[in-house]
Amino acid sequence: MRSHGDDRPQPQDNAEPQTGGILTTLQAGTAAPRQSTLGSVDDPLGVRSLVEQAIRSAAQCVGLGVSMEGGTVILTGTAASSQDRCRAGLACWCDPMVSAVQNNLRIKPQS
Repeated sequence: MRSHGDDRPQPQDNAEPQTGGILTTLQAGTAAPRQSTLGSVDDPLGVRSLVEQAIRSAAQCVGLGVSMEGGTVILTGTAASSQDRCRAGLACWCDPMVSAVQNNLRIKPQS
């Protein structure tokens, strides 16, 4: 039911579904599978490798360890500063396969 002054198009029960766009492609099941050139046996989609590269570009870390458990990225090692620790954690979100980040990076003590 349309309220007075509402000029927006209203859905119709017998309307044809819209075609085109990513939603239609995904609903039709024709989306191309994700491919990666970084994949390996222990990281088939290349997510861990991609995340590690993003962290190395964004933050200064020593002894950086990046592991994955499902969609969770686990970071170990030492960050040069609290800002680097934060940047490393944020860089993990560079891939949509990441669902959580466990940032276990320690901050290097100031000397």
